[in-house]
Amino acid sequence: MTNIEDALIGKHIGSFKVLATLGEGAYGTVYQGVHPTIGRMVAIKVLNAAWSSDSSIVNRFIDEARSANSINHPNIIQIYDFGQLDDGRFFCIMEYIQGKELNEIIEERSGLELKYVEIILPQIVSALSAAHEAKVIHRDLKP
Repeated sequence: MTNIEDALIGKHIGSFKVLATLGEGAYGTVYQGVHPTIGRMVAIKVLNAAWSSDSSIVNRFIDEARSANSINHPNIIQIYDFGQLDDGRFFCIMEYIQGKELNEIIEERSGLELKYVEIILPQIVSALSAAHEAKVIHRDLKP
C-alpha cells in the first residue's frame, strides 16, 4: 500500500468517509466507507495512480461500473457513485457486502455440501441470467 492510499483513511470520497482498507489487488485498493449522516456502508474501489493514467485500464474500469449499474438484481452489486480524485485516480463507490467470498467458504469446508450448493447455485444462475439479459458478459467468474 502506498502512502497516497494510506492518506485516504479518514478522508472523504464523494459523500463517504473512508474507514479502512478491505483489500488490495493488481489494479487498486478497496476501502470500506460510510455515509456520515445516514450510516450507509459502502465499498470504495480506487485505481492505483499508475493505472489511472492508462486509458485502456480506465476505460475498462468505467465499462465495468456501467455494466454493473445496468443490471438490477439482488445478487449483483449496486453502484452508487463514480468519479476521479483530485490526484487523478478513479474511484467507484458500490454496495458493501459483509461476509466471506465463496472461495473462502469452499476452502474452509473442503468443498460444499449439496444442501448449500442447492441454495447458492440458483442465485448464481439467476444473476448471470440477469447479466446476459442486459448484454453483459462477466469475464472473471470464480467461486
